[in-house]
Amino acid sequence: MKRHSSPILPLVLVAAFGLAACGDTNPSVPDGWASDGLLSPRPIEIASGGGGFDSAPMAAESSTGDRASEMPVMPYWIAEYVLGAGLPGLPTNDVGYVFQRGDGATAEQVAALAAALGVTGEPVAVDPDFGGSWLVGPDDGTAPMLWVSNDAQISWNYNAAWADQGVRTMCVEAVSSDGTVTSDCPEPEPPAGVPTAAEAEQRARDLMVAVGENPAVYRFETYADEWFASVSAVQLVDGVFEFSRFDVGFGAEGVMQYASGRLAEPERVGPYPLIDLDTAVARLNDQRALWGGGFVGPATPAIAESGVGTAETGAAAPAVEPMPVEPMPVEPITDEPMPVEPMPVEPLPPADMPEPEPVTVTLVDVQADVWWAWDTDGAVWLLPAYRFIDTDGGWHVVPAVTDEFLVEVEAPIMIEPMPEPPSADPGFEPEPFDVTLLASSVGTTLTEFTAEAETFGASVRVVERDGVALEATADFQFNRVNVAVTGDVVTEIVSVG
Repeated sequence: MKRHSSPILPLVLVAAFGLAACGDTNPSVPDGWASDGLLSPRPIEIASGGGGFDSAPMAAESSTGDRASEMPVMPYWIAEYVLGAGLPGLPTNDVGYVFQRGDGATAEQVAALAAALGVTGEPVAVDPDFGGSWLVGPDDGTAPMLWVSNDAQISWNYNAAWADQGVRTMCVEAVSSDGTVTSDCPEPEPPAGVPTAAEAEQRARDLMVAVGENPAVYRFETYADEWFASVSAVQLVDGVFEFSRFDVGFGAEGVMQYASGRLAEPERVGPYPLIDLDTAVARLNDQRALWGGGFVGPATPAIAESGVGTAETGAAAPAVEPMPVEPMPVEPITDEPMPVEPMPVEPLPPADMPEPEPVTVTLVDVQADVWWAWDTDGAVWLLPAYRFIDTDGGWHVVPAVTDEFLVEVEAPIMIEPMPEPPSADPGFEPEPFDVTLLASSVGTTLTEFTAEAETFGASVRVVERDGVALEATADFQFNRVNVAVTGDVVTEIVSVG
């Protein structure tokens, strides 16, 4: 099922067995390939502000400890990166990877993936003007659905049927004069048949094999409790670099609720010329989005080592005490318009922005990494990179390739055309609202009836209450439904207008 647009070995074999690309054994070298079987490096264009996963500095948490927990928004501080004593020499990894933008998946590939996931239906091509994608199954939630993008990685997503999941039992919660809360809301009970962590991981491995993946080159992080089980698997490039994910979740009776992955395999590119240590630190201190200078993450993934909800422990997440909810007062519904008083508007005071706080980040270690970048032609690149580690264990990643391979260009401005009016004919009259859409809602309360009407883009007006006709304006609105009510219950749809 995998798409390989080059004559090298599939990456899963390279990663699993440490095999080199087969260019040395092939006497005919394709155009654009180096003699050792690698694609030759070429300059790539990156839109302004459109670096890789590491292009948003300081976005996750601070490398200086608990700073992020004190700041709910992006920290307003400037880091100065300095070298600590004993920093080892720079890594020499000079090979990267690229997902070339091609024609995307074929109908046969999509059909095979759908069969492996248990989705019925024929592949349907959609959105050809926006790069194209495939859809298998209904998009209204009545049955499982598969969506496959024609992006460079040929990303795909599976969703179980969801149309009947929005139905909830109505219940009442009341507060007495002394503040006592009474409720007939039932306590939620965990569903039956949720897989254990070990069962979920095994099912994920079996599914990966069915769709053409090799679980041996993935690192698994599994969580399970009495409500749900999920598996996140990260694929390793050459056994080291993270570059792809496979996610799946299971609910009641072990039903698969979602899954996602990709079909394309990257090609190896290189060798690249690499920057020296001074240039790498200068890129960190530049802190532009192009370089991605800034904190990326802790030195080790937290889920697998925390012992919380892993395949080994299967422990549930810590319980969170719900916040008390006080019922809001509801005014009785009347036909009289509510008076609207203008709110006083006071000018906002000038923003008092604090001066940026300078923070010194000391780099004590450096390792090989890859840096994600999206080319303006749609290709996705994983370039050789340096991962610097500070005294608190934070990562700071910059691309290690020289400047000529990274060209920053202005992002194009997308302007969508204004929608045309329904008709240029001054005598055009829209069709009146179809009241049959609300026939099943007659007999519900006015509030419920109005809410249902609004979902169809219609408004509601009471023209008869308790058998007495009410005065109404003579204007006509094609999407206004006139109703009769008895008490607070809609008893009849009188007209539209």
